Amino acid sequence: MKKIFTLTILVFGFLISVTAQVPEIVSSQLVFEVRHQSIAVIDTILYFPGHSGDWDSELWRSDGTEAGTYEVMDLNPTGRAYPHSFALINDMLFFIADSMNVTKQLFKTDGTEEGTEWIADVDDAGMENNHMFTASGGLLYYRTYRPTIGVELWVSDGTTEGTRMVKDICENWPSYPHELTDFNGTLIFAAEDCEQSGDALYKTDGTASNTVKIGGDGPLGLRAFGDTLFFSASFDDYGRELARSTGVPGSIEMIDEINPGGGSSNIFHLTQVDTMIFFRAYHVDYGAELFAYNQNTGVVELVKDIWPGSSGSSFPDELISYQGKLIFQGHDGVYGQELWISDGTEEGTKMLKNINVEAGGPPYGHSYPGKFYEAAGLLFFQADDGENGTELWQTDGTEEGTVMVHNIGHTYNGSDPGGFTEINGYLYFYAYYNDAYRLYKLELPESPASVHPSPVVRPVFEIYPNPAGEELTVSSNKLDQSFNYRVTDIQGREVLNGFNKGIQEFRINVSALNPGIYFLIIENSNNRQTDKFVKK
Repeated sequence: MKKIFTLTILVFGFLISVTAQVPEIVSSQLVFEVRHQSIAVIDTILYFPGHSGDWDSELWRSDGTEAGTYEVMDLNPTGRAYPHSFALINDMLFFIADSMNVTKQLFKTDGTEEGTEWIADVDDAGMENNHMFTASGGLLYYRTYRPTIGVELWVSDGTTEGTRMVKDICENWPSYPHELTDFNGTLIFAAEDCEQSGDALYKTDGTASNTVKIGGDGPLGLRAFGDTLFFSASFDDYGRELARSTGVPGSIEMIDEINPGGGSSNIFHLTQVDTMIFFRAYHVDYGAELFAYNQNTGVVELVKDIWPGSSGSSFPDELISYQGKLIFQGHDGVYGQELWISDGTEEGTKMLKNINVEAGGPPYGHSYPGKFYEAAGLLFFQADDGENGTELWQTDGTEEGTVMVHNIGHTYNGSDPGGFTEINGYLYFYAYYNDAYRLYKLELPESPASVHPSPVVRPVFEIYPNPAGEELTVSSNKLDQSFNYRVTDIQGREVLNGFNKGIQEFRINVSALNPGIYFLIIENSNNRQTDKFVKK
């Protein structure tokens, strides 16, 4: 892998500015396991699920060097561990992993094999998929299933004897706790209201005696900003609206009726920017649009009807605070799901950049910007420009400063980067390259002004149609491109191979393949390219 990556840089080196920031593969032996997309940091060490090409997903660590990237421990000698649901408490990393002949066991680690310990059985029946690991007040909270009591809230202090159920809230039926949220060292969560149908808000310090009901009807989307909890809840005669609480029983109140007439406003993505709290809400006259609550004035207002009228909705998504403004994904009815910015005013809410330039429609050109992460004064994210697939992008909050960092995958589908984490001046992330997800690092600039992203490099080979029926066509943007090719299935098994002797448009017969996802690997003396395609 290391030789292949170096070759790619040499081939395209004449197109790359000498000051460009180019991502590097951290370890040639590592395959990043994205099944659960879990990443954590202890001090300056990165922890994540991975394997060395044998599909045995275990806990790995990396200090950003090849020599410092290795497996911490074989947690499951009889199979794959799939470590996930990381939670960091007092420099100890808690996580779930499959172990031996049982599933979903609780472990903790200090990053060494000898410091990696089994704590307790989380769910050996495999009946609960969303354990919601949450750190609060120096304790680990999660929910899990037990045959005699159903799904309830549990807590662990990092010892086997200190891992227990917090409280059987309703006694006669499962409480299904969810929305686990740390609120200044106290855990706030939603669970069954044992006195009526639906959920209520609760708080706990990890003991049964101090697990009490705060109140409310169907709380969802909990966010803690300072000394106040914000969420949506149902209110008689009003439907589901914006609510707040100080965490004291009986303190829940509706902030405003956003959608008049008793209809629910369906609030999502509460995000604080200075004294403003932005969110998506539904209004009968506007559809699902961007709203904001001003904590100074106590006023809730529509920020902008981005897709004008009640028949269209911009569906603001992926909201994040950046440099005193809101960055988000939105749809204005013309340019598709694109990158937007807002200062909280109608005139200051605008499309930051039309990344996927196909306009009009339907169909629209959608870039779907998301997975935002701020580092070194820049906002990194993934987006699809319609030519290079889903790749790594960055913005400084201006249109001209919104650019693709690098075409990592060199395929139409892109590299699908994610898991962004900053450590010691580097941005770490996973991205798809050469048949698998790899761990990358990108040297961050000392200031945003010093960033010079590399120009877009188009793939040497294009494949179409995708999905494919009887044939898959490979077209080269250069003449006389002879190459070897092979087709593998999603498990990496080779199902086809062959050779093209310089034909600019070469057809591969894929009629014998079963419907599904496949990878076409093309190689010659100058290039190696991998493309994902679907056989219909």
